[in-house]
Amino acid sequence: MDKIYCSLDIETSGFDPDKCEVLEVGFVKFTVQKNKVKILEEWSQAFKPARPVPAHIHGLTGITQKELEEAPRFSEYREFLQGKLGKDVIVGHNVAFDIKFLESAGIKFSGQSIDTLDLVQFLLPTHHSYNLENLMHKFGISHKKAHRALADSRACFYLLGKLIGIYQSFSRQMQTQIKELISGHDLAWEPLLEAKFSKVRSSRRKRIFAKPALFRRKKKKLELVPQVIYNYPLQADYVEELAESLGQSKEKILLVLPKHQQVIKFWEQGLAEAIFSAEHLFSEEKFKKFLNKKNHSADEIKFLLKILVWKNTNWQSKTLLDLNLSFFGGQFRESVSGGLAEDPAKSLLAATDYQTFLQLSKKRQCIKRFVVFCGLQEFEEQAGLNIGVKATWGKINYLLKSIYNPEINIGLPRYRAAVEQALLATDLFFGLVSALLYKHLPVQFVEVTEQYEYAENYQKIFKAAKNYLAKMEIINRDLRSAEIKKICGSLEKFFRSDKSQVRWIELGEHRCGFYSSPLDIAGKVKKILLPFKKIAFADSLGHEKVLKYFVSRLGLEDYRQIALKQKKSGKLKRNTVKCHIVLKAVSEQQLIPLLQNDSLPAAVLFGGGPQVREFYDRYYFELKPHASLFSQVSSGGSNKIFRNFSINNNGLLLATNKFILKALRNRGNVSPTGRLKIKTLVVCQLPFEQNAHPYTEAVSRQFPDPFGDFYLPKALYNFHSILQFFSTNELKYLYIFDPRLAQPYGQDFLSYLKNLNNFKLI
Repeated sequence: MDKIYCSLDIETSGFDPDKCEVLEVGFVKFTVQKNKVKILEEWSQAFKPARPVPAHIHGLTGITQKELEEAPRFSEYREFLQGKLGKDVIVGHNVAFDIKFLESAGIKFSGQSIDTLDLVQFLLPTHHSYNLENLMHKFGISHKKAHRALADSRACFYLLGKLIGIYQSFSRQMQTQIKELISGHDLAWEPLLEAKFSKVRSSRRKRIFAKPALFRRKKKKLELVPQVIYNYPLQADYVEELAESLGQSKEKILLVLPKHQQVIKFWEQGLAEAIFSAEHLFSEEKFKKFLNKKNHSADEIKFLLKILVWKNTNWQSKTLLDLNLSFFGGQFRESVSGGLAEDPAKSLLAATDYQTFLQLSKKRQCIKRFVVFCGLQEFEEQAGLNIGVKATWGKINYLLKSIYNPEINIGLPRYRAAVEQALLATDLFFGLVSALLYKHLPVQFVEVTEQYEYAENYQKIFKAAKNYLAKMEIINRDLRSAEIKKICGSLEKFFRSDKSQVRWIELGEHRCGFYSSPLDIAGKVKKILLPFKKIAFADSLGHEKVLKYFVSRLGLEDYRQIALKQKKSGKLKRNTVKCHIVLKAVSEQQLIPLLQNDSLPAAVLFGGGPQVREFYDRYYFELKPHASLFSQVSSGGSNKIFRNFSINNNGLLLATNKFILKALRNRGNVSPTGRLKIKTLVVCQLPFEQNAHPYTEAVSRQFPDPFGDFYLPKALYNFHSILQFFSTNELKYLYIFDPRLAQPYGQDFLSYLKNLNNFKLI
């Protein structure tokens, strides 16, 4: 009898199967006959819940209250579903969630399943997003009614076919390598590798794997001058413009960029040779050793498949930085990293990231090159981090579980006992700190001053830290982890009194960490830059007060400032952005008329998270008929939200200023989103820092006027960064609501807007 496969998806009232209910089940059953896939049946049904469904769940799933009220109870279909699903191989995207939820509702399964999330991770190892909606967009597969059970089960079936097609496009040699690696592991998807799925209509063809585009665009050459800060206008993609213009220089240049992915992009485009630190370089020797070891676990097989495909299909295999390990694989990273760094001596233009540059500075490498730093904000942040202290509960647990994770039994079993001891000691120490200090606030900061050192609670923490560090030193003799030794050294350093440092303990519901950073970083910056003879900075800063702040903070008083003008484009003329200024707090009644069909796509930036959730819950059903809603409280992380928003012509983004700024400054491995194309931007509150922080408060006190010299420039820079993210030729309307615009300092924001090209105040 042919094996039956069932592409399954469920919609639920929440994520906890013990407290939440199944709202809908949908499936597509299929089989394989003579290597041809045949669909047998499609089915879906909504179910009436016993408890009210939160508004954001209605928003996420699109299931209306009326549908649920008219639907039968799940209990009425339990036997039916058991008969339909109990013997099949279940297929799904992150299918473990669906299976676990239905098991809690009384359905028993065969134990065999295929997770397309596992397949897509090794078959598309560098893809930026693994969520189903984004993958449908990548492959050009129609995915109407996303987050409805039947639509998602169909989408998953089509995705499976596309992924099998990618495997079948590999060379015979590579297919053989994959089969040899998975041999004996009884993977439910192995019998489908030769199956022929019917063609799925695609709206376009896309190249699956990137190829190097070695070319240099002809741009006007920028004549570099040392000790200059080049200030680019808002609309300029200044990093790209800079790289393209410097590519024609005859002088050897080192371009220092904020993000790893920017370095990779310029390297791939042939604009610059890339420099990476050893921790980010692929080691062929370590990979072969890992590949040839016996008795791989299931997770090790998943990781090795990912590396194997990446290594043989990607345009480069020098650095691991374009390998997407954000969802899975990070625990095995050290097993394939640590390659040998190459000296790009022959290349005129080289590019590196800030973290790697700091290592070059210490080793006095590339010191004869003209160094150009992109991003004063990022330079300030990296300079502070490099000379500060950071030791967190989460990071130590992550490092330990990267060696061996006793919860899911992956990693190196010989270290199990040592890791379990270290995890227990870590939880006891950080748990004690939380018990002594945490007051059940969303985020809490406890500054450690000279006076606070004598407090009873701090003395208990200090003694506990000494005991904890002594235990970790003994345990690490077995583990031999340089990273654990380093982070424990940071924790030990935290407890040394130093008047030049600001020390604080950060606490939250699921976090606890020890931090310190220097008050005055200008002297440290001078030391970092000292080995290099020619230096310049480049950024897009906006207001002159922002530039003045960074000059003072970084000790760049000797640097000249050159403001570059917006280049005239021979292509499309930019729209005039109509700026509506409202000198009062926004009301919900004012917002709704701004978010109609002719205003979309649009983004509304609130002052705080609770306002986002309240607006989303209250107005979801009113907005949903004409807008695709994306909210930071219900639509996932920033990468997922931005990617999915960009593929919807009627998108409506609901977020906070802080959410946007945090995403822009993220330096993760996932390729950052470019500017977000919208027609309407609504800023409900000027982006001043909302939470008091010990470090920012201490730094602000170093200035004669803390508000005017520190907080105001920071807010102006935040405002500029937000506009930069949304400033495209599609932007037509900007609304700003804030009574503070009527204050004297509000004129700084208004004068900034007046000086922008193509922006007109109404």
